[in-house]
Amino acid sequence: MIEVVQHLQQYVPKTNDGKLIPIMLGGDALSVERGEAASRARMDAITEEDRLEGFTWKSEDWHGHVISLQETFNLLYKGTSSGEKGTLFQLRNLFDRRGVKSQVSSAVNDDREFIRFSTQGYAVLAAFEVLNINSADELNVHIENLKTNEQKKTFLEKLSSDIVERSVATETFKFTHEGEAENNTNNRISCGIKVVRKHFPLMGGAARDTEKRASTKIWKF
Repeated sequence: MIEVVQHLQQYVPKTNDGKLIPIMLGGDALSVERGEAASRARMDAITEEDRLEGFTWKSEDWHGHVISLQETFNLLYKGTSSGEKGTLFQLRNLFDRRGVKSQVSSAVNDDREFIRFSTQGYAVLAAFEVLNINSADELNVHIENLKTNEQKKTFLEKLSSDIVERSVATETFKFTHEGEAENNTNNRISCGIKVVRKHFPLMGGAARDTEKRASTKIWKF
């Protein structure tokens, strides 16, 4: 890894007096770990170049993207749904996307492109539903009637807002029956805590406290 960093360091810019201007260099977690280890191994060298100080190492977001994509496939890509129209697996077979795999790490590019393709298709169908049209030709009629860019912008913003409002859940569902049971006392019987009087001399103050609490009604179904 030291040789790799030394080779890449020739592309690091320098100031007028020859000092390195460190730049960010990204990679996966293993590459970052090896790069930092290479810098630590040369930290007692004399010059900046020999100390490999030309780079600031950072982890790229690629691995996070792959994990997120895998979660999407785990949730939505099921072989058992091949007979259900509109599912990812059915669309994969319909459009002959043979490169799409359930294990994202083995087909990242194909899986990513397929998700984009499917999402764009769903968005177009949602637009058709909102505009109450059945073909792209009818959509072109809507667009041709818009003369200025401002009108087109307003049309697109309104269409996007309607799609989100109709197709995307943006509010937390609440159950309407919550709280009704506490207010409904029909068919309930009040009962109290029974206190045995003969135990008062032995129980003392505790018994008197119990007697006070006995006046509190307890509801049961």
